Amino acid sequence: MRRNSYDNTLQLPSSPAGVIIFFSPAKKGLHMRALLMFSALAVFCFVSAGSALPMTSVRGTVSHRISGCDYFLVLTPTGYDVLEWYGDHDPDKGDVLIDNYETYGFHDILDETADEKIHVYTDDYHLSKTSALEKLTDKCE
Repeated sequence: MRRNSYDNTLQLPSSPAGVIIFFSPAKKGLHMRALLMFSALAVFCFVSAGSALPMTSVRGTVSHRISGCDYFLVLTPTGYDVLEWYGDHDPDKGDVLIDNYETYGFHDILDETADEKIHVYTDDYHLSKTSALEKLTDKCE
């Protein structure tokens, strides 16, 4: 934090938008409390957005497989996820999958039913059944 005494401003370090806070010397205590609250909120938002907080595991069941296709659907408490199989154990319909796969990208997850690791790519997640089935059909044509 840099304080410029000649113009009564505080500039936060490493703030993406170059946030500058103006204060009155007479109300410095009040402004400093507001600054501390703002700083704590900014740090929390930055950490949350950066995925630095631990992610929770998702538990879902393979609900749809199409023979000869690497894509499959997993039913979770938040909807349907479209995953693409990329290696290791090939899951079957009814298998229970556990890990944090409800973010886009590659994941190594656990097939609890087979007690095997699966390497998958999350194509989409939190979908309705209709949207998920349409996407699965498009991917497997």
